[in-house]
Amino acid sequence: MSTIENKIQIQGAVLQQARMAKNLSLAEVAKELCCSTNQLQQIEGGQSSLFYNVDHQNQVARKLANYLGVPLTQAFHTVDPEVLVPEEDRLENPSNWRKVIGGVLFFSLIIFGLLFVIYSQQ
Repeated sequence: MSTIENKIQIQGAVLQQARMAKNLSLAEVAKELCCSTNQLQQIEGGQSSLFYNVDHQNQVARKLANYLGVPLTQAFHTVDPEVLVPEEDRLENPSNWRKVIGGVLFFSLIIFGLLFVIYSQQ
């Protein structure tokens, strides 16, 4: 297992078992994910020397888990599951709240418009 930001541990054995259960070679998976077979071997083996940084390793491990259909909660071990959610998708990100509020307002305007049309015809 490799430690990412001291909060996340990649469960390389889980990813390796999932890959082997699907009869996929390292070369096949590497081609699909646009990474090297050596990088995949390092993820499965708990090493990290071939990655630019821990974020890069984390990104490739996520792609691998998604490709293999392994839930992130099984592909990674963490004491804080929120760490597995990319920062741009977290609700505490102000831009996401703007999207949520904008969606609610838009939906409310549509409902109000429909109700207005229905009641104005009576």
